[in-house]
Amino acid sequence: GMRHAGRVEEIEAARGILEGFEGPQVDVPQGLTLEGGDVVVHRDVVFVGAGQRSDPEGSAFLAGAFPEHRVISVPTKAVSEGEEVLHLDCAFNPLGLGYALIYPQGLTDIPEEMQGFDWIEVTKAEAQALATNVLSVAPDRIIARDHPSCARVNAALREAGYSVDEL
Repeated sequence: GMRHAGRVEEIEAARGILEGFEGPQVDVPQGLTLEGGDVVVHRDVVFVGAGQRSDPEGSAFLAGAFPEHRVISVPTKAVSEGEEVLHLDCAFNPLGLGYALIYPQGLTDIPEEMQGFDWIEVTKAEAQALATNVLSVAPDRIIARDHPSCARVNAALREAGYSVDEL
């Protein structure tokens, strides 16, 4: 479920699209909160943010629903901790080619599974501008935000060997 009522409408809007997809789909049971931006998949590992929008119970649910994956709960920092990490993908995003975008200060703890990447670290201002919230469309191709606060990160991605399309 969604923690914020305004997001519930998004589920209904997506149902029609999801009906056309094959493969397993699960509904999150009532009483749990789990939003897509908190679910970051990298091969057989599923990193699940636990913070503003998703809870540890949501992570436990995914572990049971997808036993073939290792599900790692990753606590994100809240406003009360001097940060405002909306979703895990605002602080961590694994990419192809062995890299990951990361805002370490937005995470309470960095699990061992996150430490095997070559990190491209982002600043607080870059994280707030959603520089980590990119879409990988191929191992070496990324769609990123076209914004002045994301320019340094997008340049670092290009230097690391990625083709970056800015929107």
